[in-house]
Amino acid sequence: MSRKLHAPERGERIPFEMRLYERQGQALMTDANELLYGGAAGGGKSQLMRFAAIKWCLENPGLQVYLFRRKYPDLMSNHMEGPKGFRALLAGLEAANYCRILNGGKEIRFWNGSKIWLRHLQYTKTLSSYQGTEIHVLLMDEVTHFEDAHYRFLRSRVRLGAWRPPEQNKGFFPRIICSANPGGIGHHWVKSSFVDQGPFRILRTDPLEGGMRRQFIPALSNDNPALLRDDPDYLDRLRGLGDPLLVRAMLDGDWDIVAGAMFGEMWRKDKHIIKPFSIPYGWGFWRGGDDGFVAPASLHWFSQNPDTKQIIVCREFYKPNQHAPQLGETTTRIDREIMVRRGTEEGYLNETLTGILDSAAFSKTGASQTTRGQQMNDLGCNWKASVKGPGSRVQRVRNLGRLLDVDQVTGNPGIVFFDTCVNAIRTIPTLPRDENDVEDIDTNAEDHAFDSVTYGLQWKDTRPQVRKLIGV
Repeated sequence: MSRKLHAPERGERIPFEMRLYERQGQALMTDANELLYGGAAGGGKSQLMRFAAIKWCLENPGLQVYLFRRKYPDLMSNHMEGPKGFRALLAGLEAANYCRILNGGKEIRFWNGSKIWLRHLQYTKTLSSYQGTEIHVLLMDEVTHFEDAHYRFLRSRVRLGAWRPPEQNKGFFPRIICSANPGGIGHHWVKSSFVDQGPFRILRTDPLEGGMRRQFIPALSNDNPALLRDDPDYLDRLRGLGDPLLVRAMLDGDWDIVAGAMFGEMWRKDKHIIKPFSIPYGWGFWRGGDDGFVAPASLHWFSQNPDTKQIIVCREFYKPNQHAPQLGETTTRIDREIMVRRGTEEGYLNETLTGILDSAAFSKTGASQTTRGQQMNDLGCNWKASVKGPGSRVQRVRNLGRLLDVDQVTGNPGIVFFDTCVNAIRTIPTLPRDENDVEDIDTNAEDHAFDSVTYGLQWKDTRPQVRKLIGV
């Protein structure tokens, strides 16, 4: 029979010691209560979770902490075993009979009634077993290995119930910490939920999104100096992964690329995303559009530097449930609102443009005698139908890929995006390849911005110029 746990004597030193570094400490004490910490491999994500679980259990009697990882073997090997796992960290506390590890490492109990539960969701059917669970602290390790529905369900179990923290920690709980590297089945929902709001910003989410104070704190291997001190060759092993996209994801914590993405290898935030500026009037303007009603209507506006021939994507509209007259009025309004520079003066373009719209918008569906494209043109949009045929989408893929490629001489790509074009920036770099055609994109993915941008590119002849060489 095991001995009963007992409390430390007053003033007695608790035998637990673990050091956090600056970025980890920032994540531990943030005012956000729904946090994503991570990015690059080796940023100390698992270390932060174990430290937080133990520290908060010691300080808050009765705290219930649940640590999830998708697969059971990964859960045990990463968090329970090894020189920095729970067994090693709690050895002194166990020896003093202040805590006990039970059920093969699935449960940790402290003298003050606090508990750490180590759980997995290797089988989705087990999710229902947490229906009545009360979670004060939810730790989701490698959250990109989970589906959005998994996370939403477990987040709904995060509540205080009848438990109350000590007065000094009032308002600090309940709390969620997620860790992740880019990639995995949950990459897109994690990126859109946390990463896309920008690093370090704390935003209160809509009630339909949980209503918590959400934050993304990026972490690189340099934020965990102990790793590089104890294992100086670790970064070289990451560079040896082979897949250049996977190397960027693990080494740089780059969420804008996904292994297997069509444009991931060529996309660079520092090259393809620029700050908006007033475009000289003489550069010219046009637009491209992918019509939609249930799916978002996606429109993009373009200009081109006449000297460098670089294309600038300068405006974006991306919204579902747009009736044709509503979308037409929005299109011409944005035309007139584009900021331009005429000489030394800045002002609105105040003109109506033209461009290429998905030809499907000019097809009769039976819902109206007049097509959506024609309804928009009746309002002055001047849309031309896109050209489609066998292999036309593959040609659009190739054209965009060529423009995204960085010129080895100038160091610049053939196309850039104002940072206000958030949906193009969000979706184009992560578009997956078609499993059956490596030269095409998977059209089941969110490809609306890709379509509107590549339709717009049909307005200009962006093919490389062939010049006759004299004297050869």
